[in-house]
Amino acid sequence: MLRGKGIHYDTGTFPNGDSSRPVFDSRDAERDMRVIAKDLHCTAVRITGGDPDRIETTARYAAQEGLEVWFSPFPCELTNAEMLPLFADCAERAERLRRDGAEAVLVAGCELSLFARGYLPGDTFEERVPALAGPGREAALQGVPAKVNAFLGEVVDTVRPLFAGRVSYASCPLDDVDWTPFDVVGLDAFRGLRNAATYRDEQVRYLDDLMTVFEEEGVDSVFWFSFAGFATPHRPSGPDEDLASYGIVKILDEHSGHPADTRTYPGMPWEPKEAFFALANRYGRLTK
Repeated sequence: MLRGKGIHYDTGTFPNGDSSRPVFDSRDAERDMRVIAKDLHCTAVRITGGDPDRIETTARYAAQEGLEVWFSPFPCELTNAEMLPLFADCAERAERLRRDGAEAVLVAGCELSLFARGYLPGDTFEERVPALAGPGREAALQGVPAKVNAFLGEVVDTVRPLFAGRVSYASCPLDDVDWTPFDVVGLDAFRGLRNAATYRDEQVRYLDDLMTVFEEEGVDSVFWFSFAGFATPHRPSGPDEDLASYGIVKILDEHSGHPADTRTYPGMPWEPKEAFFALANRYGRLTK
């Protein structure tokens, strides 16, 4: 049975210099944490972002709701030298949170080979991704795992004296991580190919299928990706950017056709999708 029933929550990351959450309102984050704990029946939340202040603010709201906090700095387009002080800063913040009584895990980065500079050719995420599909793929990947693991070793050595809790990392297959320095193995596991043609209209089936796999394989904690795609709003009369979102809630714009007083959660800038209720039902059953 899953120990940690969680969800991913984005406070704003910056691939290509663009924000995945253009507007961050701490009051919304506070209410979102309440919904995540009480209505989704989550016991944990992975809070990601490129701004340590936003992560810490949201993490404190999560802790107030009794959620285990996975404090997850997600730097984009930075070099190793630029990332190391960021991880140190976040380790100190996570330790203060832990000392204040919260259950906290530090996730020291995410998919560095793709989102950081210096591993694949290209200065931005948008420039690096094509290297994985072209004829030069093997050459581009040469030596990447060794570079990633060397830096992760530096990261762990930096954060251990600052943070007394468990340390993990969110990896992709390209990283080929040596997990020896870490306390928790962290995998960003997405299913592809088989469901590619129908993903647009099978999010709930996708959720149920994978949750079953995770439970059967004895996974300790799951963080469903994601609570919301804040930069991809739902628009009834196109373009409906929510169709490209992994979120289990749809962000509403001013022309969404959902008056504030008729929403499932009045006053909130989103509406739950079917996947929201499916996840809540799943986590609710596991909690009993």
